[in-house]
Amino acid sequence: MSKVVTREMADRHDLVVVMEPKHALSIRGTGSRSPVVVLGDLDPLPAERRAIQDPWGRTPEEFQ
Repeated sequence: MSKVVTREMADRHDLVVVMEPKHALSIRGTGSRSPVVVLGDLDPLPAERRAIQDPWGRTPEEFQ
């Protein structure tokens, strides 16, 4: 289930992990002091694109 993350929600956690950089910007824009990490940035191997595309609103095939 997806939810819009508020500052209060983010502040209750030691770390917030997101799928896309725009999600990180959105959470940081709330003023939350919790660290935010884009999940793909934790991959030690080189990659063309670090963001993991959000499947919300896409076809079931794209979701898979």
